[in-house]
Formats: sequence, structure tokens, C-alpha cells
Amino acid sequence: MKPKLSVTLCGINLDNPTVLASGIIGNTGELLKRAGDEGAGAVTTKSISLEPWDGHPSPNVVELEKGLLNAMGLPNPGAENFVEEINIAKQGDAPVIASIVESTIQGYADVISILESSEPHMYELNASCPNVKGGQDISRSPELAGKLVEKACGVTNAPISFKISPDAGKLADVARAVDESGASAITAVNTLPAKAIDSKANLPVLYNKIGGLSGDLLHPIALRCVSEISDAVEIPIIGTGGVSTGQHAAEMISSGARAVGIGTAVWHHGVGVFKKVSNELSSIMEKKGFESVEDIEHGI
Repeated sequence: MKPKLSVTLCGINLDNPTVLASGIIGNTGELLKRAGDEGAGAVTTKSISLEPWDGHPSPNVVELEKGLLNAMGLPNPGAENFVEEINIAKQGDAPVIASIVESTIQGYADVISILESSEPHMYELNASCPNVKGGQDISRSPELAGKLVEKACGVTNAPISFKISPDAGKLADVARAVDESGASAITAVNTLPAKAIDSKANLPVLYNKIGGLSGDLLHPIALRCVSEISDAVEIPIIGTGGVSTGQHAAEMISSGARAVGIGTAVWHHGVGVFKKVSNELSSIMEKKGFESVEDIEHGI
């Protein structure tokens, strides 16, 4: 009998533990719907702000041999314009997670209030983007992180996941603060601040100079962060960072994740990566005699 891949995340049923991470093909409802139809267990929108954001000028992406460096600056059409995109995305096969970003704690709450009419299954608070001014301040402060979650929980009954930075410092303290303030989950981790230099010009490649590092290079760091957070709190973790194979997913789950976010692998390999990861994970489980994803937590 084939192993059971379905998982429950904050009371939401996922056909498998793969989640489209925020920032990759999540800018329209049709693309989100397609990711779900192609095998993602859940899909996350691009981060949504109150008003439209233009993002950073080009060059804003650097392709690396083992990853990606981006400084997109979170371009999005704004909350009012994204309501219908979420409605479209919900017509697909996968639950929809709305990613929220703003420059103030009140701003996050205002965005959620607008999106409530579309009833996303879950919200993700992006308080740790490395290429937006002030984006990491909240993620680095247990006090501010707790206040943000408390404010967000006050305007919705939907589950809230707090997206944490890999260089937040006191990861366990931040995790405990958001847990105690009402977060239903933690997304770990966001991209890592990094820089690329043009060797000929001897200048930064990115217009913004600093970008967010993702992909294979981030994977071992993400595993460490997931383990540390898992030791600190009992709320579920969406383990994100360098997942492109079933083995990567198994490593995330054995480190304490309930589900696994996939982003850069979609950039490199397309939406077929969700079925690929799920099939490979199923094969690993079958070889080891695991009947469900929960069994992976006991070792791979």
C-alpha cells in the first residue's frame, strides 16, 4: 500500500506536504490555481501590501549555480486588487495562504481586513524580507513579532503563520513570542541577505545591492533553523529553503517541519516540481516502511 502523503496544517487538509512558497508565480489567481492543479498541497500568494508596490528596478535577480539571489522588492498590485485573485486561486485544488507585508504593524492588520472578504485559508506574515527597508526589524525582535501576531489575530479568525528570518538571531525567543501571541504556525525560513559582485565592473550586480539568497545554498541553514524552532515551540512549521527533491523534503520534516515550502525550485524546474518532490518522498517512505508523513519525524 502506498504511503499516506496527506497532512493537516492548522486544521487545513493538504493532499501532500508541499507548499508553493511566496514570491514565485504567486502574483495572479490563475498561476496560483495552476500550481495547485499541478500538485502543490497548498499555495502562497506573493506578499500583498495595502497599496500597490512597484518593487526595485532591474537588475533584481541573479541566477547562481546552487540558488538564486533576488531583490525584487515585493512588487504587487495592492490588497484591493488582490481580493479577486484569491477568489480565483480558491477555485483550484489547493488551499490558499495569503502572504502579507507592510511597513507598520497596523498596516498588516489593514491588509488582512481588506482580504477577509476573499476568505483565504490562512495568512502568512512576511516580516523578514531582506531587500525591503525595515523588513527584518520585526522578525529580529521577539517583542515586535509578538505585537504583530497579536494585532493580526485581532482582525481574523483564520490561522496566522509568522515568516521568520534565518538571521533573526534569537530564533527560539522569536518563535516563543509569536506562539504565545496566537500564531498558529511558523514559516521557516525567509531568504538570507546576500550580495553578488560583477567582477568586470567591480560593482554590485543587483540595483538594490543586497538581495535574498534562496535555493540549495540555503537548505542546510534552513534545516538548522527548523530544528531550533521545533525545539522551542509545538506549533507546526512550514520548512522552507532549498527544497527541490523528496530527500530535501524528508530532511525538513525530520527536522521538525509539518509541511515544506518550495520556491526557487519552481523558478528552475517549473510547477512539475511539486509532483516530483511528492513522488520522491513517497518512494523514500515506502523503502523505509513509513505509512504516513508523521512517521518521518522519527528519522529518515
